[in-house]
Amino acid sequence: MRHQLDSLFNPASAAVIGASTVLHKIGGRRWRSMVEANFDGPLYPIHPTASEILGRKAYPSLRDVPGPVEMAVVLVRPDLVPGVIDDCVAAGVRVVVVITAGFGETGDEGKRAERGLVDVARAHGARLVGPNCAGLFSASGHVNALGWSPPRGPIAVISQSGNMALTFAQLAREKGLGFSKLVTIGNAADIRVPEYLDYLFADPDTKVIVAYLEGFGPLEGRALFDCVRAHPSPKPVIVLKPGETESGRRAVLSHTRGARRRTPDRRRGLQAVRHPPRRRERRGLGHGHRPRVSAAAPGGNGGRDLGRRRPRDHRLRHGGSIWPDRPDARPGHPATAA
Repeated sequence: MRHQLDSLFNPASAAVIGASTVLHKIGGRRWRSMVEANFDGPLYPIHPTASEILGRKAYPSLRDVPGPVEMAVVLVRPDLVPGVIDDCVAAGVRVVVVITAGFGETGDEGKRAERGLVDVARAHGARLVGPNCAGLFSASGHVNALGWSPPRGPIAVISQSGNMALTFAQLAREKGLGFSKLVTIGNAADIRVPEYLDYLFADPDTKVIVAYLEGFGPLEGRALFDCVRAHPSPKPVIVLKPGETESGRRAVLSHTRGARRRTPDRRRGLQAVRHPPRRRERRGLGHGHRPRVSAAAPGGNGGRDLGRRRPRDHRLRHGGSIWPDRPDARPGHPATAA
């Protein structure tokens, strides 16, 4: 039976709603990266007035597209998103990636609007990534809605921060590593981390999973641990959890408000650590011993502290932690600079 998230990572058809003819803008960058990824199936740019973008026929709305759309990427104003979600479910879209910010991270009113998006999607059998995310990359599906090109390899990344995902990609490129899947989850209003793990455990292209999580929902840490423990073929999972310092909490609150969610502890199956796992533990993860979850608390400063104890490359290859060293990395939405 096909996994529901296969519609996200290996869709048969896709649309970018809010694709732009100005290629340096958010919608232009995402559309160009999707085109340059050599997506195998029908790929539709949605723009209210353009006739074509990068040689592909454009359509004024999803309702005008001539064929089915399995996955849609949304880059429109917050007030337009509910109507776009209605169009998506009417067209039978299975997964909607909402890059648009301005929902749950803004407060109670935004959370109610966000909940409304999820309710509409779920009522029609669709799922939602985000909102307030930065897109995704899938090497197997030839999908790239990030606006930049990550290197390919055996690592899967789940990140609440688009900027940290970019930092990981820069570090991986420098070290000759790469990614099988990379998904930025933003507010994670619908699909949560255990679901991504369940999918990635079965992904033949993924050997190790890195998750940068600004917060956990109620019982989510427990669910994450149970997923690893109960799965017949789990893989090494490294969780980076910011917000353990005051500056880190401020950074997280300014992005997804994730510091208001619970942090992992022993009762939920995750123990926060402030230093990289010991070498013998890393070797155990990569050499036949039962994989485990390693949770690292990188401290504040938007990830700067990670660079102070960066392990050697072989540690990542054998299931150790990934430690970015770019000094200006900060959690946040990369689109804020657009």
